[in-house]
Amino acid sequence: PSGEPNRDRYEAEAAVLKNGPYSRSEVSASNGLKVGHIDNSDSSVEFSVQCSKAGWYIVIVRTGNGSSGNALASHKLSVNNGGTSEVFTVYSGWNNWGSLTLRLKLNAGTNTLKVTKGQNFAEIDCLDVFIDQ
Repeated sequence: PSGEPNRDRYEAEAAVLKNGPYSRSEVSASNGLKVGHIDNSDSSVEFSVQCSKAGWYIVIVRTGNGSSGNALASHKLSVNNGGTSEVFTVYSGWNNWGSLTLRLKLNAGTNTLKVTKGQNFAEIDCLDVFIDQ
């Protein structure tokens, strides 16, 4: 839409999936696929994000949380192999996508955003990344 910043989209199914997560078909997902089963302490979804210059970026993660009891879910996020932060996804039900918005300092070139298991369960559809101007 008019007035929105240019953004780069990174599909979760194109990320490096380790120790459990896998992609599966979902008609409501941005590219027809989503990544779930980030269920184990060593499960991870690793995105390689390209940035034209160093600085602050807005990262919007499209997630779905269908945890039992309408529970809050979380993932742990690390940027460029640094420390981890816990990021939360409110209950929405499976395939009812919500947005988790982050402001991250990224380097020029390739950045690694690694998502690992937190509390309960949430799936990932994609990341949208744009510079915070």
